[in-house]
Amino acid sequence: MKFLRKSRLTSAVAGAVWLLAGCSSGNQGAGQVPLGAESRAGTPSLSHAAAQSLSPAKIEHNTWAAGASMPVAALSAGAGAIGSKIYVVGGVNASGVLGLNQIYDTASNTWSSGAPMLTPRWAFATAVVGGTLYAIGGQTAGGSQTNVVESYDPTTDSWSTQAAMPTYRDSLAAAVYDGTIYAVGGYAGDSRQATVEAYDAAANTWSEKTPLGVAKSNPGVGTIGATIYAASGLGNGGTTTDDEAYATKTNKWKSKAAAPIVQNAACAAVVKNKLYLAGGADETGAPLGTLEQYDPKPSKAPLAAMPRTQIGAAAATVNNLLYCFGGASNGYPFGTGATFYSNVQIYTP
Repeated sequence: MKFLRKSRLTSAVAGAVWLLAGCSSGNQGAGQVPLGAESRAGTPSLSHAAAQSLSPAKIEHNTWAAGASMPVAALSAGAGAIGSKIYVVGGVNASGVLGLNQIYDTASNTWSSGAPMLTPRWAFATAVVGGTLYAIGGQTAGGSQTNVVESYDPTTDSWSTQAAMPTYRDSLAAAVYDGTIYAVGGYAGDSRQATVEAYDAAANTWSEKTPLGVAKSNPGVGTIGATIYAASGLGNGGTTTDDEAYATKTNKWKSKAAAPIVQNAACAAVVKNKLYLAGGADETGAPLGTLEQYDPKPSKAPLAAMPRTQIGAAAATVNNLLYCFGGASNGYPFGTGATFYSNVQIYTP
C-alpha cells in the first residue's frame, strides 16, 4: 500500500484515491464562506441552492456556504431528501431525545415542520426509497437500542410502522441500491457490530447479508454504482480508517484504500459518484472540520475544509450539493457539557 502525500494529504491506492482537507478548530480557510446564525448574526439573503442554480460559469466549486439555521439544534439526527426538500428527523440535544420532523426547503432556504416521528430516537439510520423516508434502529429516550422501523410519507404528512429490523442497533448507517436499504454496522449490547441487513421496501421484508470485515459503528456509507462503501468509524479496538466495498450483485465485501485519517460519525454522502466524509470525531473524540473524498477514479484536486468543526451532523444531498445539519461539539451528549449546533453547512463539489 502506497500513500501519495500532497499539500492536502492526498492518498491513492490501486486506482482509487482519498483526498483530505484539514481544518483546525473552527478556523476558516480557502473555499469557505462565513456561517450564518451560529457564528454571526443573520442568515443568507439568497439560498445556497438558488445561488448555485445560476449559469455553470458562475458556480463556485469546492466551497462551503451557510443555509438558514435549523429551528431546533440536534446531534445525530437523521436526514433524507425528497424532491427539493430535506427532512431532518429525530436527534438529541440538551432537552433530551427528539422526535421532531424539521423540513428544509433547499429552493427557498426556509424551514417548516412536519408530523413528528412515532418513536423519538437518535443515532439511527435514514434512507429514502420511492419518495418515502425510512428511519431505522437507533437509541430511544430510555437509553435502549431499538429495531423499530418507521416510514414517512410527505404527501400525507404521516408516519407508519414497518417490519422491524432483525437486530437491535444504534449508531448504524444505511445505503440504498435498487429499492433495497442496507443497514450497515452499528452498536449493540456492549460492542460494535459487523452486521449487514437488507430491507426490501416494496416487500416490507428483511434479509441477512454478508457482514463487514471490520465491525464498526458510525461508518460513512454511500452507494456508487452497484457498490456500497463503508469508511472509517469506531471499531471494537478503537477508531478505524478501514474502508470496505460491498458488491450488491455478489454479496461480498472487499477491503479498499484506507482513509487518511479517522472520521467517526461524519456527515457522509455520495455526490457525483464520490463518497464525502465531512467533520466527525478524531481518535481522541475531538470534533473535526476535515473533508475527505473517496473517488474510485484518481483525482488530485484539493478540498476545502468545513467552516465549523462538528460531530454527528445529519447528511443529505440535493442537486449535487452536500448538506450537513447540526451536530455537536461532543458525540456523547449526556453529562458532558456538549454544545449542540443548529447550523447548516452546504458543500459544492
